[in-house]
Amino acid sequence: MTVKSEFRHEDIGGKTYWFSPPVSPSAKTGPTAYLLPAYDEYLIAYKDRSAAFGSMPSTLDAFANGFYSTIVIDGRVVGTWRRTLKSETVIIETRFFAPLDRAETRALNAAAERYSRFLSMPVRFSGLEP
Repeated sequence: MTVKSEFRHEDIGGKTYWFSPPVSPSAKTGPTAYLLPAYDEYLIAYKDRSAAFGSMPSTLDAFANGFYSTIVIDGRVVGTWRRTLKSETVIIETRFFAPLDRAETRALNAAAERYSRFLSMPVRFSGLEP
C-alpha cells in the first residue's frame, strides 16, 4: 500500500517537494518564528537545505550542518541564536543574516515567549536585538 496519493507535490527548480494537502485556513495575522535547537530535523535531516535558505547565498548551506541553533521565520532560516542560562533568566544572543522587519520582530518575540513558558523562566535578548 502506498500513501503517495494522499500527498501533493510541486516541482520547483528541478526538485520535487512533497506536502500534505492544505487544511482549513487559519486567521494568520503575520509571520511565524521558531527558535530551533542545534541538530533539529528541519535542517539536519536533509542533504539539500536550499529551500530553507531561500535566495540566500548557497555558501550558507554549509553553515546549516546542524551545529548551530537557528531562527526560522515562515520556513526560512534568518539567523542563529544561543542561550545562556542564568539563575533567574535565560539570555538569548542572536545573529541575523539580514535585518528583521517589525512583523518578523514580533514573531521572534512570540517565539521567545513560548520558549520562556517552556522553561518556566523569563527570557531576554542580548547582543543584536531582534
